[in-house]
Amino acid sequence: MSIVDIIPKIGAVGENLEVLDTKRDELIRVARNLNRLSGKGISSLIRNEKPTDALKEAGELLAIVNNYMKELTPIVSWNSILSDVEEYSEFAILYNIIYNEKFVSSEELNVPSWIWLTSIADVIGELRRIILRSLIDNDFTLAKKYYKILSELSFALRSQVFSKSLVPNLRRKIDILRAITEKTESDMANASLKFANQDFSDYGE
Repeated sequence: MSIVDIIPKIGAVGENLEVLDTKRDELIRVARNLNRLSGKGISSLIRNEKPTDALKEAGELLAIVNNYMKELTPIVSWNSILSDVEEYSEFAILYNIIYNEKFVSSEELNVPSWIWLTSIADVIGELRRIILRSLIDNDFTLAKKYYKILSELSFALRSQVFSKSLVPNLRRKIDILRAITEKTESDMANASLKFANQDFSDYGE
């Protein structure tokens, strides 16, 4: 191929890359909106609200993200929108635990399995917040329910040890969730004694 023939080919590649660059910018914008909406949804769940509409809207944004990634994956890494998709996964998992009493898979959420895995560690942190709120509200039964889920998830996740290059942030999050689990176990033990003493006092009266 001669230099003369190469010049228009270079131009065509450049035009194609400009289109992809525009789509990349749009992907980042949608992903950031997904992050913000999911973050608000998680906050609503912690406040004991049911953000069904927010979850639906977030799912629609995720579908747009996935469509862009089908075109951009050779050029754009999932790592560039990791925190955004992770936040959605955390939101959807937590919502289903609370309101549907089930745990949704990465396939059900349509998110990469390794992002789903790291989001579970964040779910554990939110479960601790719900447990503490339940204890403050003197609802020990609800606290026990979520503590059981927290413990099971923590145990399952701690066995998943992979390199940072394969699953970014997972090791760091596992270290954090160990501390979260231990603190929550201590809180539950103290609460158990408190409620046992209350029951004993009531019985004595």
